Amino acid sequence: MDNLFLLLFFASIICLIVGLVKPSAFSRFMKGDITRKKIGLIFGGSVIVFLILFGISTDTSKKQGQTTQTSPATTNTEVTQTETQKSSNPVLAQHKVIPEDIHGTTRIIHVIVQSNIKRDEIIAINDNLISDYSSGLTHLNIEYFDDEVIAADYFQKLSQVSEAEGEKLFKHYIGTYTMNKTTGYNKLQINEGNNWVTIKEY
Repeated sequence: MDNLFLLLFFASIICLIVGLVKPSAFSRFMKGDITRKKIGLIFGGSVIVFLILFGISTDTSKKQGQTTQTSPATTNTEVTQTETQKSSNPVLAQHKVIPEDIHGTTRIIHVIVQSNIKRDEIIAINDNLISDYSSGLTHLNIEYFDDEVIAADYFQKLSQVSEAEGEKLFKHYIGTYTMNKTTGYNKLQINEGNNWVTIKEY
């Protein structure tokens, strides 16, 4: 659009010059007496109008161009941040946190995860929970289960069943994190073949 206004601007200048030199050149297009004053008003006004319109349309085009160029960059940044967050915290959305009340400076948290959770996934979840819940505590226990019903009363159930039944329950006890600032004990362990294996020390 700005190119059209530019062409009309130059055309008006040409018509203004021609009209001032030879007003009769426009006798076919205008009725009545054709004077230099009339030509000056018509084409002089056209020059001013098309110059203003050209300036407005050029400014609008620049703003639209800047918006178009900026939008993809913003989208790419958002995508990159999302991918980075996913890679550093693989399955933070794939678990349920059940925090118990704080007793003094001690807190116990039950986390329900999938039974096939991987080491790096449980480490990512644990790191996130430590960041969210450990402030002001001397003791923090995070217990990971793949069954919410068993997690609710696990230790009570364990004391009421046989050793064989206890082993069946233990299979659903996926991992445990213990922070004890008094002793300096600070480990994340997972249940592999009914044995605790340390996968990260803090």
